[in-house]
Amino acid sequence: MAIIGKLHSLESLFQKNNDLKYLYSYMSDAINPNHPSHQHTINTPLKTENKSDLINGMFAIAQSYPLKSIDEAFYETHIKYIDFQLVVKGVEFFEIGDKNDFEIKTPYNEQKDLIIYNKNSKTSKIRLDEGMLAIFFDNDVHAGGLSFDNIENNVSKIVIKVPRSIVKVSL
Repeated sequence: MAIIGKLHSLESLFQKNNDLKYLYSYMSDAINPNHPSHQHTINTPLKTENKSDLINGMFAIAQSYPLKSIDEAFYETHIKYIDFQLVVKGVEFFEIGDKNDFEIKTPYNEQKDLIIYNKNSKTSKIRLDEGMLAIFFDNDVHAGGLSFDNIENNVSKIVIKVPRSIVKVSL
């Protein structure tokens, strides 16, 4: 049930409660080149992460990394948190699929909120450009940071971990 699109085209999804309104504002600032949070994200040194606590159990991780080949893909899901992945600079590809089609490689690690899966052929490929958001729920196996179509660049993005209790099914 992943949701993918330009952040601003998804604005209506964030009107359900004050936490989601805050989250939308935070992400809008992150893609605004004139805002300090945008500069903070794009100035994150390559291959590093910067974590920031937000409100009500949400936190953001600014990341910067080079794209990797499909052979290096890392397939994962989460249970406690929903992933909101916003590309701030660059372009990256994802492979996504339903967790019922995957074999678990590494069982759930509660401290990392992470299940790792073996690669399989039952995936769809998506492209995220600057300003695009992907929301991955607990059934959405996802592997990001991938290079396709000979696109090679570095990506700057923010992954916001949102407790499931904040995002209702009515999102």
